[in-house]
Amino acid sequence: MSRAGIPFESCMFAQLPRSSGSKREQRQELKFAFEAILPIPVDQCQMAFAVVDQSIIGCAVRKTLIASYRSTHETAIPRELPDWVPASEQAQCRAQLNLLTGEMESLIRINRRNRTLQMVSIVAVFIAVIVFVALQRQSNAWVSQAAEARGHMQAMYDSVLPPASGNAQPDPIRFAMLLNQVSSTRTGTRDQAQHRLVEDLALLLEDWPESAEARVRSMSLDHNTIRLEMSLPNNELALSMLSFLSAKKDWDVRSREISPAADRVQLGVQLSRQGEGGLDA
Repeated sequence: MSRAGIPFESCMFAQLPRSSGSKREQRQELKFAFEAILPIPVDQCQMAFAVVDQSIIGCAVRKTLIASYRSTHETAIPRELPDWVPASEQAQCRAQLNLLTGEMESLIRINRRNRTLQMVSIVAVFIAVIVFVALQRQSNAWVSQAAEARGHMQAMYDSVLPPASGNAQPDPIRFAMLLNQVSSTRTGTRDQAQHRLVEDLALLLEDWPESAEARVRSMSLDHNTIRLEMSLPNNELALSMLSFLSAKKDWDVRSREISPAADRVQLGVQLSRQGEGGLDA
């Protein structure tokens, strides 16, 4: 550490009494007490104080002289002390009387502190950049994952939903409606057995005898069961239709009912898949 020795003749010393109060209040009282005995205005002096036993040693030097040390030294202390300062206390006292403090602080110390602050700032900016880049990459990864998830969802919608018209609901709503519909009809006409029943009905009616002039009034489908209600011109055609239905492969006529009406004959027939029930008399 660079230390300047201030010539004795350039220093003004005083022995001051110790005061009570806070450190700031004590220093203010010392300045007032020192000012009263200084031969020059106090604003032209740089002061320093040292504690020796029960008293305070004050040292004042012109600021113009102290300013000459600021760029070349880190501390500036008196080379000598008055004879009234005990010899055993002089070394400790001189070490406390550094006048390169406060507004006259060494430029070397100021520059070193500024460089340290600059390094700290650079490191802080570097860390902030690293954190920002990491967060940006994580954000990009989240965006990519979200886009990929949306792509998977859209692919699922495209695979299960029918083509949408111009005024169709958004795909998520259409998909939810489809799920609700499937859930509500799970045991209805959409189950596998009923699909088979509809296919079998198509085969059953594939070679329907048009010459019988049958008029189907109603048709109902139940589990492995088909119920037909129809009218025919006469009893002969009704029996012919009953024979046609009885001859269908894989089906049995489980019940039949022929009743004459005013101008036509009513025929009611219930068909069951073979193995599901016998013929009712």
